[in-house]
Amino acid sequence: MGNVINKLGSVSQSVRGRKRKREDESNDEGGDGSDLLDKSLQTPKRKKLVSTAKYIYQALFKEERNSDVTVHALGKQWHLHKVYLSQSPYFASMFGGSWRESDEDYVHIEIIDPKITIESLYSVFGSLYMDEVVLDPKEIVSTLATATLFQLDSLIDRCAEWLRLISFELMEQLASSADLYVVQTEFTVYTLLRYWMALKLFPDESPTDGVEHPKERYFSERTSTVPFLCTAEGAPYERVFRALRLPNLLNHHVDIRVLRQDNIIPLEWLHKPLLQQWNSVLTIDQSLDKLIECDDRVFLASCIRCGRILNENVLHKWRWTGFHFGLDLLLSSDTRSLRIRRHHRTEHERLLSLRVTRQFLVRVSLASLNELRQIKHQQTTPILSIALEKNEETQLVVFDRELTFPLLVSVNMMLVAPSEEALATSKTTTVEKEVTATTNDRSTHRSVDAGNSNGTVESLDGGSPSSSSNRMLANES
Repeated sequence: MGNVINKLGSVSQSVRGRKRKREDESNDEGGDGSDLLDKSLQTPKRKKLVSTAKYIYQALFKEERNSDVTVHALGKQWHLHKVYLSQSPYFASMFGGSWRESDEDYVHIEIIDPKITIESLYSVFGSLYMDEVVLDPKEIVSTLATATLFQLDSLIDRCAEWLRLISFELMEQLASSADLYVVQTEFTVYTLLRYWMALKLFPDESPTDGVEHPKERYFSERTSTVPFLCTAEGAPYERVFRALRLPNLLNHHVDIRVLRQDNIIPLEWLHKPLLQQWNSVLTIDQSLDKLIECDDRVFLASCIRCGRILNENVLHKWRWTGFHFGLDLLLSSDTRSLRIRRHHRTEHERLLSLRVTRQFLVRVSLASLNELRQIKHQQTTPILSIALEKNEETQLVVFDRELTFPLLVSVNMMLVAPSEEALATSKTTTVEKEVTATTNDRSTHRSVDAGNSNGTVESLDGGSPSSSSNRMLANES
């Protein structure tokens, strides 16, 4: 045994001797060996950190080892760890305060937001165990809703980055689309554009609570009297805000006040729509309004866009607040149909149309979503001409059996005759298309000949308004 130790000692001494000799010989190389040694030592450290994060995610989250708390939400149980969940202020206050859950190993979370899904819960819980998160665009809305619930500001910021990436062209198409599900009224689209513009203008700023961008108030707090879209900074956004249906932004005094405070849209843009609105009011008041008739193109380009999400398959009653030219339209949804009623109270007759019968156009679109917030079934009615007497009710649509809840409801309405300008524009467009089609047809015939010769409210079922956006769908019991 002693011989073995002596031999090992000799070998060790020999190696140290050779190493010292090599170091002496390479003394003139300026410490390159030391740099290489540092680099080689740093590389495995970085790999080790990434490997550790992956191991934690795999062992503790996916395999649920050594769990000390069970979280139950949306009918599913997650076996998690309080130390990781406490990164969320939501759970930190629960486990560290005087809540009864602080000493329990089972937590039940009641999810009332329909945007939160099992997939988004899985993604958000998993992000607490990893040093990075991959966001899928089709899950952004659900992930943002879940991150907001658990007050995860860093994840909220990551979701907000996605909205910044929406181009001017895409946002213009979205804002102008007649098929856009606008929940609640046109003013919702305006607030969305304002939020998106703040994200674009101030990329280093992020929402602090997942709802309001800190720079949204920048527009109303500007000292300049020049509308923002008329400045060099705001000019690129003009085309997007032009896609808004301006007459439908002027149906409530709160909306008008916000528009003036923000000073984004020039008041000159609003003069013509206001004149058209007032002319329609006087025409209806004098009972001179005509039958509303127009082609699909005019209707889809100028109709009022409103919407609502029906979370449960129960009776719902609501109205969209704002001035609707003397019509108080009350919508109701039972388990399988949607109805509309011309509500008329004698105490409100000074504000309502006295015409015995009022006619208007309406189109209804319904959509059910899957767990990824993708449309799995959609139903759309043709454009309907409805004539209702006072307090008369009619059925708009019977739901397809394939529709499930939560249900998206989009209602497009035209309550007054379209402007002559809109009708003229439609006729011009139609004529241009006919001329183009005729030209193409003649060109085709010439091409064929040559070939032969050559071989596109107000809710009455509960809830309460709290802000401008929620006010548009006001509630009463």
